[in-house]
Amino acid sequence: MCLPYAGGSARIYNTWGHLLDEKIEVVCPELAGRGKRFNEPFYKNLKEAVDDIYKNIEPIVNSGPYALFGHSMGSLLTFELYYKLKREGHCEPEAIFFSGKAAPHIPIKEKVHLYNEEQILEKIFSLGGTPREVLDNKDILNLYLPIIKADYKIIETYVCENKSTLIKSPCYILYGSEDDITLEEILEWEEHTLNVPKFYEIYGGHFFIKNQESVVINLLNQILLDKMIANV
Repeated sequence: MCLPYAGGSARIYNTWGHLLDEKIEVVCPELAGRGKRFNEPFYKNLKEAVDDIYKNIEPIVNSGPYALFGHSMGSLLTFELYYKLKREGHCEPEAIFFSGKAAPHIPIKEKVHLYNEEQILEKIFSLGGTPREVLDNKDILNLYLPIIKADYKIIETYVCENKSTLIKSPCYILYGSEDDITLEEILEWEEHTLNVPKFYEIYGGHFFIKNQESVVINLLNQILLDKMIANV
């Protein structure tokens, strides 16, 4: 189960279905306001997004073993989705991958959703995930900017509430060696897991999942296939 970063849609994981081992099925629920759900209103907050995701994936998590993966905003969605699944009585994920995100309890000081258009474009470009030619295309921007602002709003207004239990599933934390997120902020994920998570530094900036896709894929294959063998 793969959840996207801010401004992303289900299609950002399109290649993963071909790159991951054939035993691994890739499921990417589409978020409201983009892709096939372009005409639907944006979420007002992160909880609304998680409730919507849960509604769409419930039949899948009931069908057998599953794992969760989220990058950046997707990590926050994955974190809260885990607890939603727990509240609804579902079994634990076989693995959870939190990628490109500081621990959820660390406050976000920057309020990108309040920036003007020029400031938002500079922020997006600085993260390295969007080519300059895309940012210079007005037609694309008219479609993209409302999505990115809506996503940043639910990230930047999110407050991590204390949880009654720690995450029991094995957790794997992926982070970019050149990302602005500090190592201390990454290591704080330990505050949310019952067992010590495994940390993987991957060369690159915030969007290392694009620039180092083969490294990420190899890591996922190794971890998930090992779990399949262990469960036989």
